Amino acid sequence: KSLIDYLDIPLEQSGNVRVMYLEYANATDVAEVLTRVMQNLTRLDDETTGRNRSANAAKSTIEADEGTNSLIITADTDEMAALESVIARLDIRRAQVLVEAIIVEMEIVEGRELGLQWLFANDSGLFGSAISSSQAQQGRNAALAQAILPEDAGSNDISVRNIAGALSQVPGSTFGWGVVDQNLTMSTILNALESQGNANILSTPSLLTLDNEEAFITVGQQVPFVTGSYTNTGAANGVANPFQTIQRENVGVTLQVTPQINEGDSVVMDIVQEVSSISQQVLSASDVITNERKIETKVLAKDGDIVVLGGLVKDDIQDSRQGVPILSGIPVIGRLFRSDVVSVTKSNLLVFIRSTIIRDDEDLAGATAEKYRYIRDQQRERRDQGLMFLDDAVMPLLPTWEDRVRALPEVSEERVDP
Repeated sequence: KSLIDYLDIPLEQSGNVRVMYLEYANATDVAEVLTRVMQNLTRLDDETTGRNRSANAAKSTIEADEGTNSLIITADTDEMAALESVIARLDIRRAQVLVEAIIVEMEIVEGRELGLQWLFANDSGLFGSAISSSQAQQGRNAALAQAILPEDAGSNDISVRNIAGALSQVPGSTFGWGVVDQNLTMSTILNALESQGNANILSTPSLLTLDNEEAFITVGQQVPFVTGSYTNTGAANGVANPFQTIQRENVGVTLQVTPQINEGDSVVMDIVQEVSSISQQVLSASDVITNERKIETKVLAKDGDIVVLGGLVKDDIQDSRQGVPILSGIPVIGRLFRSDVVSVTKSNLLVFIRSTIIRDDEDLAGATAEKYRYIRDQQRERRDQGLMFLDDAVMPLLPTWEDRVRALPEVSEERVDP
């Protein structure tokens, strides 16, 4: 009798139609998967048993309702049981992956320059620097050459303003000596320069995504690039209308990753990481020069471990000498007839990445609290430094993480109370 009572219970839903509400999976995606599964089962059964189930399979349908994220299944008892088993395995909570990248770029630049230049000019032109007046815009030596040339041919009228402007373009310490005569103008320029530059750039992009879902983050600027120049001459009045076409491109830090969690708490990551920047300040969109560093790879890392994706270590040493033939090679005296330039550039670029598996709400709350406390500490440090001429209270400061968490249920209770 007890067995009869156990088996003799009412069915949850009568007939061959059942509505199943999904908790985690997307109903549309699951419906597409189940439809293909039913088609494969029908084809396999026809081939193995020789029975034609196509007619019965045509009566089985799976529809997705996006509003309620549910599946409406029409099938016989056997197929319904098989579909329920598949749905139970698909409708599970998927783990998440927090991906954090560390991009370190260091550059050290040192340079030294020492040289003596002799410039002579008369009615026939300039000599001594291998630069004529027609090449006066090719470098700072050209600017100096142009400055000491007479403004009018056959005249020794030298513009002091032009000389001062030319000397201002020469970096470092510059000493000059010159003689202006009726038939000859002579100038001697001694230039000494020592330069040092250091750059330390640290970027740490991070993003959270579901297992097997692509995530993308970019932080930068939209920089215009000239793609073409045209002139419209088809106007009725014959007036030309020149114009340029400009295309904007992202310049900054970009991280694209697709993680896949394996057995043993390992994560396979398909990564595309790119860092681009403008190399120098330009005046027009046609002169934009960008530096690009891009890594595209696939790596396997254990949960929480930091791995290196790649990098570049570069030493660039340039040693150049310009001088007067024969005279510049004479020991000791040759220093008066040459100019030496030495520059050393050391560049180091390394990219690291860390993946952290987030399996439940506790892990997610811990990762969120860590980022929250970090940005709050940065705000508090800046607030402690103070603002000149302003009250420090105007600087925003996030509440503590504990206060923020305690405030959430209190807000919901206030909404419920009348």
